[in-house]
Amino acid sequence: MVAAGDFPPLSELRKASNSEGNIEGIQFVTNDRGQKTAVMIDLHKYGEIWEDFYDDLIASLRADEPRETLASIKDRLCKQGKLGGKVRHHLCSLCAKGIQRESK
Repeated sequence: MVAAGDFPPLSELRKASNSEGNIEGIQFVTNDRGQKTAVMIDLHKYGEIWEDFYDDLIASLRADEPRETLASIKDRLCKQGKLGGKVRHHLCSLCAKGIQRESK
């Protein structure tokens, strides 16, 4: 999520805007009735803000998806042989014994 301090200061946005209120580096796409339907953003200028906006949008869209516990992810990765080092050895020995890890 974007913190208030991550946005350019309002004074800079005012300097970047023209007399019509448009901001340099941001263009709106309009339909034949003049209604705004999309926006084009200069990613060189506003890339970090866009990334934060996009991450927040994806999180919002996934809000109702089922959750998975860390323990279940570790167990699945262990069974697939994708964990390495001491963690893999410890978890795989639990998996092999059929011991379910308790989530905290």
